Amino acid sequence: MRKTHLYSEDEKQFLKINVTGKSYQEITDLFNARFGLDLSSKTIGGALKRYDLKNGRNGCFTKGHEPANKGIKGTHCSQTTEFRKGHVPANYKPIGTEQLKSDGYIWVKVAEPNIWKQKHRIMWEKANGKLEAGSRLIFADGDHSNTNLDNLILLTQAELLTANRQGLLYKDPDLTRTGTIVAKVITKAWEVKHDQT
Repeated sequence: MRKTHLYSEDEKQFLKINVTGKSYQEITDLFNARFGLDLSSKTIGGALKRYDLKNGRNGCFTKGHEPANKGIKGTHCSQTTEFRKGHVPANYKPIGTEQLKSDGYIWVKVAEPNIWKQKHRIMWEKANGKLEAGSRLIFADGDHSNTNLDNLILLTQAELLTANRQGLLYKDPDLTRTGTIVAKVITKAWEVKHDQT
């Protein structure tokens, strides 16, 4: 571990005289040369702060400073890697592209720049019109990639909640269809009962 340097009055005076306008490294080089020492710029910087000596530099460019790259265009990237007009990225997907995503649903690109919609919703709305708010589509066989219309069942949010709570959804399409009918009856009965109270 490096021993802490104790500054003499001569050394403090030297720092005070030479601090203005110089970087910590410049002051360090001058200091080490004058006193035959090998202190780091971090050590000298600490001393300057401790003795409240400021070099007048704040790290900002002075008024009128000209940057080294003034007038040079495109220095931020290589011309071999920058996009040219009309360039199509390798991962670009045209409208109509279908993808099976990590959520288990098939998604279809419906618009630019990157607008996607679940395929089963597109299929349902094409045949039956826009889904109302609060409507839910489920898959009779439980397979989210099977977007055939005969595999889609429309429920309200309340009916789906009832079907889930009562365990009425199955992998078998016929059992699921029967289960959703039961869920609709239970939900309707609950709504009628609460409307009367």
